[in-house]
Amino acid sequence: VGSLSVSAQTITNGTARSEAAAGGILSGQGSIATTDIGPSVTAEIGNRTAARVNTDVAATATATVTGTATANGASIGALGVGVSEATARTMPVVRATIGDETVITAGQDVTVSGTATTTATTHATASAGALIGIAGTTSTATGLPQVNAAIGSGSTIEADRAVSITAATSNSASSDASGWIGGLA
Repeated sequence: VGSLSVSAQTITNGTARSEAAAGGILSGQGSIATTDIGPSVTAEIGNRTAARVNTDVAATATATVTGTATANGASIGALGVGVSEATARTMPVVRATIGDETVITAGQDVTVSGTATTTATTHATASAGALIGIAGTTSTATGLPQVNAAIGSGSTIEADRAVSITAATSNSASSDASGWIGGLA
């Protein structure tokens, strides 16, 4: 066999947006936007596989996950209450493996690699224009990837060059929240 390569990839995006407005003598609004993204991706050379390969053997799993949540709200009245909440969670599960009791002989390299890149972004605003006004915001962005790269128990791996097992993550999370109140109190 010339080479053996198993790969799996996901590119997943999620967006949530909420807008709310209220007006009256007693007014209140709530705006909630939530996005939870948790794809699973697996690249696996199975248990008890036997392969003699002239060049490379690779099991590669990759996830790129982006979550965005935006919540905006406004309330106007004699008593105005505005609350906005934005939450984005990116939670991919990535697995790259060579199974148990596997025998591989490679003429070049053996690579097992799992990689996750997550970006979570949130923005929340709340405003109240009233004689008495209350505004509250919560903005939470979280990246929680799980990445596993492994060679199973009882396996024999021979490579003329290199054996590489890599699990890597790159995470970015940003959130901002703002509130505005105009009135007498």
